[in-house]
Amino acid sequence: MDHLFINNVDVHKQIHSIKKEIRNLQEKMNHLEEQLSYLQQNCQHVFNETDLMRRCVKCHYTESLYY
Repeated sequence: MDHLFINNVDVHKQIHSIKKEIRNLQEKMNHLEEQLSYLQQNCQHVFNETDLMRRCVKCHYTESLYY
């Protein structure tokens, strides 16, 4: 079976690049979650309710009614 030679320098660069992109995406996700939380906290909720939950039709904030 032939083994492909992998240049360790190239692999290291790829790994570094992937990890950097993951960090950037995590930061972006954190920022978006903060924005969503802010919007939901400041929403004048209009809920659509079921027996188990209620969900705001404007901001999609959800509360469980099952205790």
